[in-house]
Parts: sequence; C-alpha cells; structure tokens
Amino acid sequence: MKQYFSFQWHITDECDQRCKHCYIFSEDNCKKLDSMTWRQMQDAFYNCLDFWKLLELMKQHDIPFLPAVPV
Repeated sequence: MKQYFSFQWHITDECDQRCKHCYIFSEDNCKKLDSMTWRQMQDAFYNCLDFWKLLELMKQHDIPFLPAVPV
C-alpha cells in the first residue's frame, strides 16, 4: 500500500451533533466553541504549503523522515 500524508482541518467546533465518539465534546468541561477567522485559515493553509517545501528539501538532501504514527 502506498504511503500518503493526510490531516484533518477543523475550522470550527460549532456542531450540533454531539457524537459520543467526538473528541471535542468527549469531556464535560463546558468547552468554549472556537472558530477560525479567515486570516487564521489563510495562515494555516500557507503553513501547510511550507511543510511540503520542507519535505521536498529533506528529500533533495537524502534526509530520511518517518511520518508520525498514531498509537
């Protein structure tokens, strides 16, 4: 199986479903619902692009790296 990179991007916590498996509401701590501003979304997007540039630079210099694996 070919390896791939993926990530979840949670732009907002404002969800009315309250699924039992969801980490956002898994603890009863009266969490304040957060949402990203447009500027924060842009910053996150450009940070992701920079990440890919870093991986390409490492590849060009034959620097091995392993993806983080959830435990």
